[in-house]
Amino acid sequence: GELYLIFYQSMMALSLLVSVSVIVLMYQRRQYPGAWAMIALVTATFIWTAGFLIEANSSTLERQLFFNNIGYIGSMSVPVAWFIFALQYIHGDKVINRWQIMLLCIIPLVTVVLVWSNNWHHLMWSNERLITSGPFLVTAKTYEAFFWVALSHNYILVIAGAVILIRRLFIGAPLYRGQAVALVVAVSLPLLWNIIYVFILVPLPRKDLTPVMFAISGLAIVLGLMR
Repeated sequence: GELYLIFYQSMMALSLLVSVSVIVLMYQRRQYPGAWAMIALVTATFIWTAGFLIEANSSTLERQLFFNNIGYIGSMSVPVAWFIFALQYIHGDKVINRWQIMLLCIIPLVTVVLVWSNNWHHLMWSNERLITSGPFLVTAKTYEAFFWVALSHNYILVIAGAVILIRRLFIGAPLYRGQAVALVVAVSLPLLWNIIYVFILVPLPRKDLTPVMFAISGLAIVLGLMR
């Protein structure tokens, strides 16, 4: 139990460091197609990680829910930024306009509003209570209707972005093997981990490492880009 606690804390801290490094690296290469979307992606990952890390170290239900809600601002932004990055990286910055980007932001914005106002309508979750899970004190909740809408929206965007990037391996100019491997790892890690976490496929303590996987993905893509 204690080992997993140390592992979780150190992985989340590493995610924060990686996110900052990727922001710096991408800002220096901001003329690349998709650079600003990648900066948005890792900034959102930073917010997601920071929110969940402080939540994990909070001992009251109110504090845990507050920092969980901050984490949601990041977690709902990541799939949108990921999808836009994939489009721009493959097809150039002009492929998606401001109005289309605003359309993609509707469900994340609605979700964040519902998360912060959940006490009044319980459309996201209900029955919040503190329980112990391994070495952690965690907030257990019953997920309600709009949580599944938001989750589906995120999965669709992440999978669509993954398909766009992976198609690049088979169509057009050949990638270096290192770049190809970086892309496949980057695309599959966050999705696989999140599915394991949401559907409890592995009996681990209830602590979500998905933002760490997105930080690693961002780094893998940036290192692939720089080769």
